[in-house]
Amino acid sequence: MKEIFELIEIIETFLNRPFSILLITGGLISLLIAVLFKLNDIENKIANITAVTIGAILVLTGAVMHFYPVAPLFTETQVTATDKTENSPQETDSEEDTSASVSLDETVTEPVDQVFLHYTLVTEFEFIWNDKESGTKQQVAFYKPLPPVGYKVLGHYVQSHYGEPSARVLAVKAASLFDNEGVLAYPTKYERIWRDVNGNSNLNGAIWRPIPPLGYRCLGDVATTGHLKPDRRDIVCVKDFLVTEGQIGELIWDNRGRDAIYDVRVYSVLPKDTVEGIVLNLFQGYGRKWYREPGTSSLPVLKMGCVAPGQK
Repeated sequence: MKEIFELIEIIETFLNRPFSILLITGGLISLLIAVLFKLNDIENKIANITAVTIGAILVLTGAVMHFYPVAPLFTETQVTATDKTENSPQETDSEEDTSASVSLDETVTEPVDQVFLHYTLVTEFEFIWNDKESGTKQQVAFYKPLPPVGYKVLGHYVQSHYGEPSARVLAVKAASLFDNEGVLAYPTKYERIWRDVNGNSNLNGAIWRPIPPLGYRCLGDVATTGHLKPDRRDIVCVKDFLVTEGQIGELIWDNRGRDAIYDVRVYSVLPKDTVEGIVLNLFQGYGRKWYREPGTSSLPVLKMGCVAPGQK
């Protein structure tokens, strides 16, 4: 099934049109051929029936794909334990800071009013991508938070204007008692939610969903300039008992009004219970074409009781 979606994506990129529209166009051409057969008194019932049948199937399939997008190519499923060695931070280059302990050991048990993470608020950002000169009705700019030494971020930041970043993003590190206990882990991989194709902006960009290892949850999506996958070490995931249920927040941006193949909507991630969860200023993206529409599901947020300010 994955190979079929990849083939469809190649066709769309090459022809610069959504696959559903290509199917409908092909179906209409087939129906037109059947009409021409009839008008020219071509007595070939088999060809006539074949053209009408193929045309009807293509039009119907294209319409269904356009108005009822296919199920997501990915879900937030956990990977098996065999992927742990691949996800180990020991792969990190020797030059990279290792003071933020990010391990996959599963030795931590369910906490009881225990601080597992220290946090700081990031105020420095690296620009990734915006949609200037794209023709969209809204503005958007994506940024990568730059945490201080020893801390890791949980996702990237997005805002609905082109000015300097106007919010602070949480960065975390394991509390000293849990430096080697596996409360943080790098994602095993990323799955692309959306990419900018046939847009008119100066830069191309993409939005990615991190996939966590077994027993962990990812809390925010990631953006890139261009279409290459981000580095797995850009963000970290957290142990699943450290999160609480989130909900889809306000709409930050969508690409309506652009001459683009793929539709996307970007929302904030908010705690469902504001007493129990923390607002992290992260985002979650949902593409209309192949990926799920926003509904009851949402990325989670950190529990309030599991974090405390880190020492400056």
